[in-house]
Amino acid sequence: METAALTPIKSSLASHVGYNEKTQKLTVVFPNGARYEYDNVTKFEFDSIMEADSVTGSSIGKRIKEVIKDKKYVKV
Repeated sequence: METAALTPIKSSLASHVGYNEKTQKLTVVFPNGARYEYDNVTKFEFDSIMEADSVTGSSIGKRIKEVIKDKKYVKV
């Protein structure tokens, strides 16, 4: 199983995100340490998360919520 490299982010929603373009899986690590993988996330969707305003963190958290709202996921 290939895992995505995790990038720290400034958000109250999540502490790290990672993306595996080959499997189209988004990994989100929450502040409590819980890690979830979301299926069928496009590169465009991941890029839109990473391009969100990371100064306050609110925009990046909002964008993560928008991307993952209808995705299947698994706790890892």
